[in-house]
Parts: sequence; structure tokens; C-alpha cells
Amino acid sequence: MTANRRFEGKISPTFLRFGNKSKALKVDIPLNRSRAAIAQTDAENGYLQRPNNKGQVLVGRKIGERFTVRTHLYNGHLIIHFEAIKGAVKVGDKFKLKVRLHDGLMRRPVGSDLILNISDGEKLETAARKRAAKIAAGNQSVGKGSKDRLPEYRLLTNDGRKVGDQETERWAGGLSKMDGGIMQDRGKSGVLYKINYDNVYHLKYRLQQRSEAARELVTQKYILGMRILMLGFERAYRSRKRQLNGKRANVAKFANEFRIMAARGASSTVLALTEDLPKIIDTASVVAENVE
Repeated sequence: MTANRRFEGKISPTFLRFGNKSKALKVDIPLNRSRAAIAQTDAENGYLQRPNNKGQVLVGRKIGERFTVRTHLYNGHLIIHFEAIKGAVKVGDKFKLKVRLHDGLMRRPVGSDLILNISDGEKLETAARKRAAKIAAGNQSVGKGSKDRLPEYRLLTNDGRKVGDQETERWAGGLSKMDGGIMQDRGKSGVLYKINYDNVYHLKYRLQQRSEAARELVTQKYILGMRILMLGFERAYRSRKRQLNGKRANVAKFANEFRIMAARGASSTVLALTEDLPKIIDTASVVAENVE
């Protein structure tokens, strides 16, 4: 199916699948918040809301008594949010269930296996902090030595304030909240990536997170993703510059404009790639927050 073709689901689904076909998807659910599991299916978008022959998501009485369950179906992806009812479960509990889709026209439901693990929210927070720290440590070690490593970076803010313990530079050259930053060519010292911390898309994703650890993880993904995308542009630019070698237009004349446009485009998509794409295509590792 092409990217611009409208999704056309079926009146009654023929399959429902979480993650790997041979293994049940495992979802860790803290006591104090919800988590989502995402399944693939071919049911039409209105399957769960249509007035006639309305479809149902069946999870079983045992799960219904212990969890608040919310569902959303769109373009072949069924998102099911589970939130433990206070006092109904405890840390360490494990629930194996088969999630099924059914309607009045089906001879039998279609379903897929799922495992819900009740976890310690503080331990999940600690794990998130460790992941963020690992990414941050990797960020600070790159840019020296091998040409295949990511160049160094510096954060930009609208007022030049500190971000954590990092010094930042104030916006300059007409930068705004819509910009991703700029690349500064330092000759033999390489390119310094100046990344806009106060980018509107980055701050939006930060605000959607419930904990400081999760917000920091988003920021580290944003920084790392921006450096990767900007590096790709810089390599393409330099390759094209060598190919032209003074012929036709002088591309170096517009280098700064190109770099600003590239950073702006990267900033509007990088967190959608790092945050949302895995939830859609890598369902085996999905642990989503409330999105409704």
C-alpha cells in the first residue's frame, strides 16, 4: 500500500496480532499509570463505533475486574490502554490473556496472546534514568577521533540559560522556536552542531511526559536524532559540493541557508520518528503512555 493511499479495512477482521507471531507480547504496567499494547489488524476504522454490528474488544472478566481498559482503532492498529485498578493487583502479579475482536457477522473471534506484568513504577523510572544517562554519556564522548563519529554539539536557548549543568548559547541570526538549530563550520576542527533546545516540537514532547526521567530521555533522543539527521545532510551537501567543483551555481554561497532549512526540517520530524514510529511498527517493544 502506498503512503498516500487511504486505508481500507474490512467489515469483520480476519486477524489480530501483537508483536511476534510465535510469542505473546509482554507489557509492564506500573501501579500508578497506564500502559498500552498495540496490535495489528485489518478491521475498518469505524469497527468499534459503528451503530450497526458494532465490533467488540474482548479481554475476559478477570482482566475487566482488575484493569480499566480503553481502546482506539485506526488504520489497522488497535491500541489498548490498561490501567490497574487500585487494590485489585500488586507488584509481581502476571496475567496471561487472549485479546479478541468479535462482531455479529463472525463465526468466531480473532485473537492474540498478551501478558501483563505488574511492575514497580520506581524501578521503571530508574531504568528510564539509566537509559537517558547512557545516551547522554555517549553524546559527550563522540566527536573526537574517528570521522564516522558524530560531531560535537552545543545547545541553543532563547535566553542563553543553563540546561541542567550545560551552558547554552542565546538564539542569534533570526532563529526562532520553529528552528532546529544551525551548523557552524570550524574548518579543520570540523562542524559544530548548535541544536535548539527551545524548539517547539521538542518542548511539546517533553510536556507530554509524566516524569522528569521520561522528559530527559525525550531530550536525549531529540539531541541524538538531530545530530544524526544533520550529519546526513552535511555529508550530502559536501558530496554535492565536490561533484560540482566550481561548476554552475556556487553552493557554498548558500551553505548557511541550507543548513538552517535542514535543521528546521529535522526538528519537526525527529521525535515523531524516535517516539511514534516504534509504537506502530515494532509492537513487541511498545510501552506507551496515555495518548488520548
